[in-house]
Amino acid sequence: MTSQWTTLALVVGWILTIMLGLLGLIIVWLIISGRIDLKDLISEPNGNASLSRFQFLIFTFVIAMSLFLMIVSTSPPSFPAIPGGILALLGISGGSYVVSKGIQTTKEVGIMDAVYGKGTGDGRSNPSVAGVAASVVIPPVPPKPE
Repeated sequence: MTSQWTTLALVVGWILTIMLGLLGLIIVWLIISGRIDLKDLISEPNGNASLSRFQFLIFTFVIAMSLFLMIVSTSPPSFPAIPGGILALLGISGGSYVVSKGIQTTKEVGIMDAVYGKGTGDGRSNPSVAGVAASVVIPPVPPKPE
């Protein structure tokens, strides 16, 4: 019975691999034919390059290719144990992207508008609070509950 399950798992694995490969080829074809535009993949909406997006993209591809090579190089192919250091690197890379987006938002909206939800989200101040910004009093931080 174990032999049948092993054969079934191998067949299903190859079918999924072939389907994923075909999906990848279709995406590459759409990129080459110009139907998928990659110009904004690592750039910000204003056109400037984004180091955090580039880092996240490169880390993801390097780790994915390393994992693929580890799977293919074993006989029979099997999924290896992923070291915690690799997961930590992916987490740091993803975290740097999230932090950079947070910094970008506070630059565009303004920290007080972001905290109190008064920004418009498009980089412009809300007209109803634009003239009041100089007279905003920051409330004291509430005491820490014990």
